[in-house]
Amino acid sequence: MTGPYPWSWRPPKSQNDAAPNGTSEVAAQRIAVVAAPLRERILAAIVEAGAQGLTDDEGEALLTIKPQTYTPRRGELVRRHLVVDSGERRPTSSGRPAAVWIDARLADSALRMAPAASSAAVARERGGERE
Repeated sequence: MTGPYPWSWRPPKSQNDAAPNGTSEVAAQRIAVVAAPLRERILAAIVEAGAQGLTDDEGEALLTIKPQTYTPRRGELVRRHLVVDSGERRPTSSGRPAAVWIDARLADSALRMAPAASSAAVARERGGERE
């Protein structure tokens, strides 16, 4: 026995181990039909939000999409490099900090402008000024 419990605990092998047989497959088949339009709606909302971006909580409320549907679709947009974490955090409706997601093109344009600014910051940290 390890730990304070009389049974051995191991994390599930996959996220859906607890689901009854066949339910995950049915859910996957059903969402496949609507996943593309959902991704488009979520991407449009994030793009429209501009540099302010959206947390998942805000996007779910804005588009009236349940978290278990919204978050996986936003994750697909991240994996496709269309949406990125801005680095900013805002509180959710429950007060917890949440990532603010923005259009990847905004991040790309910020990165293109950043080298000069970061060179100046590095120079200042090393004790020299750089213009």
